[in-house]
Order: sequence, then C-alpha cells, then structure tokens
Amino acid sequence: MKKFFRKALKGLFSQLTFVCIILLIQIGIFIFLTSSIYSLEIKIVFYIVSAIVVIYIVNGTYSPSYKLSWVIPILLFPVFGGLLYILLKLQRPRKKSIERINKIADESAEALMQNETVEKKLSVQSDHFASSVKYMNTCAGCSVVQNTAVTYFPTGEEMWPVLLTELRKAEKYIFIEFFIIGEGEFWNSVLDILAEKAANGVDVRVIYDGVGSISTLPHNYNKKLNKLGIKARIFNPFVPLLTVSQNNRDHRKIVSVDGKVAFNGGINLADEYVNRIDRFGYWKDTGVMLKGDAAYNFTVMFLQMWQFADENKATALDYLAFKPDPLRLPVRENKGYVLPYCDYPIDDENVGEFIYLDIINNATDYLYVMTPYLIIDDTMYRALHNASKRGVDVKVIIPQNPDHWYAYYVSETYSIDLIKAGIDIYKYSPGFIHAKSIVSDNDVAVVGSINFDYRSLYLHYECATWMYKEDAVKDVYDDFVSTLAVCEKMTVEKLRKVNIFKRLLRVFLKLFAPLM
Repeated sequence: MKKFFRKALKGLFSQLTFVCIILLIQIGIFIFLTSSIYSLEIKIVFYIVSAIVVIYIVNGTYSPSYKLSWVIPILLFPVFGGLLYILLKLQRPRKKSIERINKIADESAEALMQNETVEKKLSVQSDHFASSVKYMNTCAGCSVVQNTAVTYFPTGEEMWPVLLTELRKAEKYIFIEFFIIGEGEFWNSVLDILAEKAANGVDVRVIYDGVGSISTLPHNYNKKLNKLGIKARIFNPFVPLLTVSQNNRDHRKIVSVDGKVAFNGGINLADEYVNRIDRFGYWKDTGVMLKGDAAYNFTVMFLQMWQFADENKATALDYLAFKPDPLRLPVRENKGYVLPYCDYPIDDENVGEFIYLDIINNATDYLYVMTPYLIIDDTMYRALHNASKRGVDVKVIIPQNPDHWYAYYVSETYSIDLIKAGIDIYKYSPGFIHAKSIVSDNDVAVVGSINFDYRSLYLHYECATWMYKEDAVKDVYDDFVSTLAVCEKMTVEKLRKVNIFKRLLRVFLKLFAPLM
C-alpha cells in the first residue's frame, strides 16, 4: 500500500502532470472566451480566421489529399479549426533556427563529402540509385560509403548485449541520441558503462527528446547525468504552450562509438524495447550495427544535433577531429553500399519520404514494409497502389495490439483502402510491432526511425540507414518472411467487422490524420 501511495504521489507531482494541468488551463480559458457574453463576436472572428485559412490552403502547393485532410476538419469545426492550423502549421520555424541549421550543415559539409570513386562504382551498378544518392548528397548532405560491415538485429534483445560490448570498447567518445530513454534494466546497463567510461576520460554525450522522455525520466535528468561526467542535452524541452516548435520532436535513435561503430533503428533505450516488461504483448523491433566508414556519418549527425540543441549557441565544431584514422579501420571487401541519412522538418526537403517513394516506385518483384503506424497521404497511397498494379508483391505488417488506440484506428482505415488497391496487409499476432523497415527486390532496404505516418515524414527529426547490395538486405527480407509466419492476413471484411461506434470513430479520427 505504501508503495502504491509513493507511486501515486510521484505521478501527481511529475513533470507530465504539471504540463497537462497547464494545457488544460489554456483549453479552459479558450472555452470560457467562446462561452462569454462576447461569444458571438469571438465566434465570428474565429469563423473569419477559418475561412481565410481554408482559402490559403486551397491556393497552396500542397497535394489534394493534404488539402482535404485540413479543409474538412476546419469546416466541420470552424470555431477552433483555423486557429489550430495556424498554431501547428502557419507558424514558421524561427528564422534564427533555420539560419542555425543551415550554418551547421555548411560547417559539417566537408565531413560528409561524397567519395567520387564510390559514387562512380555505384553508377556502374545502378544509374537510378546513383541518381538518388546524388540527390541525397546535394539536398540532404548525406554521402554513400562502402567498407562497412552491417549487422541486422531482428529484435531488441539481440541488439542489447552487442551494444553493451561495443560501448565497453570505446576509447575516445560515445555519442547517444534517442527519442525515449526510460529508467529500467536496459538503460541502467547502458548508463553503468557510460559512467565508467566518462570517469576514465572518454567523451560521453547524451541527447534525449523533451517530450519522448517526459514520462520516462525525472525532471532535470540531464543534471544527474552531468554529475556522472556525462554531457547531456534535452532536445526541445517541452513548454506547455500550443506552438509549432513543440510539434517537432527528435525521433532519432543513434549510438556512435569512436566513429568506428554505430547503431540505428527503431529501438529506444527503455525496457519494453527488449521485452523486459510487457506492455502490448511481445514487442517486435529492429536495428542495425554499422562497423566501418558508415559509422562516422552517424557521428556527424549526432554532432549536428548537439550543436542545434545547444541553448548557448556555442561556436563551430571541428567535425573532422572526430573522424577515426582510416588506417585504423579494417578494410572490408564488400560489394554493397550504405547511406546513413537524416531528415529535418524545418527545411524544404522531405528526405524520409523521398527515400521511401524512391524504393516503392522502382520495385519490380516485391516490396515488404514493417511499420507501427500506417497513416499516409495520397502520394504514398498512389505509389503503393501503382506498385501493386505493376505486379509487384506488396505486403505491409502492422501491429495487432496498438500503443496508441487512435493511431491504430486510423491505420485500419488506410489498411482497408490499401487492401482494395491490391496490397496485402497483415497484423502482427504476438503483440506490437515497432519496427520501421522496407525491403525490395533483394537489392535495397532501409532500417531506421521513420514510420509510415505524417509525423515521421513531415514533423519529426529522423534518421535511417539505406543499404544497397549489402548482405544485410537479405537479413531484412528473411526477418520479414519469418515474421509473416506469425501474422494474420487482413481482409476488408475482417477490418469492417466492428460495431457501428468504432466504424464512425475511425472515420472521425481520419480527419485528423495530419496530426498523427
């Protein structure tokens, strides 16, 4: 009983509780204003604002599906619909933030300069993917490399001990960046090594997201890490105000050790990701380890975010100082190519979407996807539909048990549309699938943090690993096939076999797809 009351008190006075109270106060003020003696005048103002916003959206350069996804809810809820759009979309990122990210990109450009020999070798094997890589280098500052051994992990449990082993080998630095870090067995096993390494003079740095970890870490946890000798920064600490900046979260998952070894994928540093606790049945997740040239690319990505998240706006970093001596890197005779990449929501390039569409549009034999959320716009839907019409075997695995019920309901509505378009949709029967991967034609695969939803493709800071002709591509394929064996194939009839309330709720929630 005492333990229960301690937990209740901890929850009552937690940072998350405080944030919720502040948000509820703001909502209460809004309700009060709209129900006051001046409510008619206030509503008229809101109606006019919503009308102007609708005109703005209709005349914008957005896709038709995007326009409809905003216009319909604004017209249905004109009192707050237009205001919501202004808060979430029309507020531009601060000019200073854009200038800073551009400056950081310029400072790190030399570190990610494309090796022309590698680029030419790729063009001999595939003109198309060489062109895609050219876009990534020019518009996203990413470079394709070779001399990299890729290990694919089909579960978090398999990655865990390997991660600990590589962390223990660190000599110069350990850089860690995650959306969610949660106190527990997994994180504590990592933290013990980080503290030991920091005490021995290794440069240990940690970035965690201010929203992703708001309920899993105590307030000011970065100060606790500082006391252990670990440099820590909270990305975009949550402020309980309805502003657009709070909508852009650091959803990335990066570990870089000395620029020689890196980890990436969907696995966060919390116990559910390695099935030490049961939340929604078995938690299926995936990741990759890169040993060789590609690892340094993740070092650069981390340092870019380290600079960007610096509240004091520190001076420029010498990125090349963190590059490992190439003479100390083992030479690997591999025919494949690896391209680690990241995506920023405040620039004009939707890199994550580009890579997914590029793979989908060029698939000829099969296209297999694992994603926890299936909330896509018309462009992605058409790409998947066209792939199916070309005779491509398109299969998508989504969770049986959801972590967010509203996103799950919307995913089901899109699943119905995709099934009608000839795509096979499966639900992961053992529980929840958090993996974000795509594999096609035994040639190309992506494993990373990017979901098939609006938030990942347009609103979050993301990262992933693109692989072409790598041995690990087959591992991604094999894992999909073995996972498929424990999945249930969906049909339109099965998905529609729900009560009328749930069907109406699905339709209603789909109106808010751009927010999910």
